[in-house]
Amino acid sequence: MFNRLKQKLITLWQLILVIAFILLEEIIWETVAKPIYEDIRSHKVLQEVKAWLHNINNTTVILVIFILMLGTAEILSIYTIILFLSGHLLQALMYYLFKIPIAVLTLWMFHTTEDKLMDSEQFVWLYGKIAQAIDWLKSLESYQ
Repeated sequence: MFNRLKQKLITLWQLILVIAFILLEEIIWETVAKPIYEDIRSHKVLQEVKAWLHNINNTTVILVIFILMLGTAEILSIYTIILFLSGHLLQALMYYLFKIPIAVLTLWMFHTTEDKLMDSEQFVWLYGKIAQAIDWLKSLESYQ
């Protein structure tokens, strides 16, 4: 009986993860973030930042900038969830809308500096683990 309950809880948790992933990946990325990403890539100021990033020879500097940007986006995500769960829906929406451009810029920076980021063994390891987690989510029966 305990194993059956445990399996049902695991399946429920997997379903929650899959729904969250689909919501974020398919709905928010495709309808909101991707158009912003496509638009900002061509802005002149970002072309200048791109040139500046390519001139940085120290991978650690690139990694620190990337981690700070990613960390900011993720902290805003966590705070948004806390606001949402505590019933502050308007504030949660406001913080989430503020987070999207930061996440998009972080993605842009990743694509711009991917070759330098992949020089860091720790980053390659973490990137591989994240890719494995996404593959695992996509392989679940509830995702199919």
